[in-house]
Amino acid sequence: MKLTYKIKSFLALAMSFAFIHCGSTGTDNQIGFGNTGAFSGFYVVSSSPGHNQFYVAKTTQTLTVRLSEAVSATSIAGQVRVVRKTNGQEQDVTSAFNISSAGEIITLQGTGDLSDNSDYSIHIFPGLTATSGNTLLQGQSFQYFYIDFSTGNGGTLGQSVAGPPSVSNFGNAGYSGGGRTIIVTFSESLAYAPLIEFHSWNFGQNIVPAYVVPANSNNNTQWYAIMPQGYSPLAFDVKVTDYVDLEGNHGEPKVSQNFYL
Repeated sequence: MKLTYKIKSFLALAMSFAFIHCGSTGTDNQIGFGNTGAFSGFYVVSSSPGHNQFYVAKTTQTLTVRLSEAVSATSIAGQVRVVRKTNGQEQDVTSAFNISSAGEIITLQGTGDLSDNSDYSIHIFPGLTATSGNTLLQGQSFQYFYIDFSTGNGGTLGQSVAGPPSVSNFGNAGYSGGGRTIIVTFSESLAYAPLIEFHSWNFGQNIVPAYVVPANSNNNTQWYAIMPQGYSPLAFDVKVTDYVDLEGNHGEPKVSQNFYL
């Protein structure tokens, strides 16, 4: 799995609250989840497994991709593929999945288990269209959009240390994609996105972030937690309720000091 990217250019556009970046592993651009900008139109909102998620159970047989608009089922053929890399060997395994859509959701239903300790990538090509007629990331020139995940640790180049992970720091990262953003730093790379809550003093309620995404593309030690758009508490704290390192160790929950607008 590519966790260290050769950055060719950054899109100065927002993908709703999700983040994207442009990278290159050859002569053509590929676009995937990353850490800059916001986007509008027809784009990938989320997926299961999530991008850069490690230790995905090999018994997982249903993969899903959620887009921002209803997908045109007639445009799917040849525009959604699955690639597997095992021991450095890359193979197109799309034929092992039955691909369909319902509304904004594309479902890839496997005919068997995933391979053990292997990296996977879902590739979505620019020919995919919405029922509105919009094409994927319309106006952008790219080879394909990718979502990476792994049944192992993804060959990560991130930091890995003995013992369970811990929260090192909470910081104010301003605003990203329309929402107040907090950056949380961990003692080592995490296997997947941590569970985070905002607790508002003036609203007296717990709110989950609109998105929790990696803050950089070369390791998973820092994560952005982005508040839902329109949610602006005067004072709040941040609680990390669960997080897992590359070896599968869970860290202790931690609450931040107070943040003020």
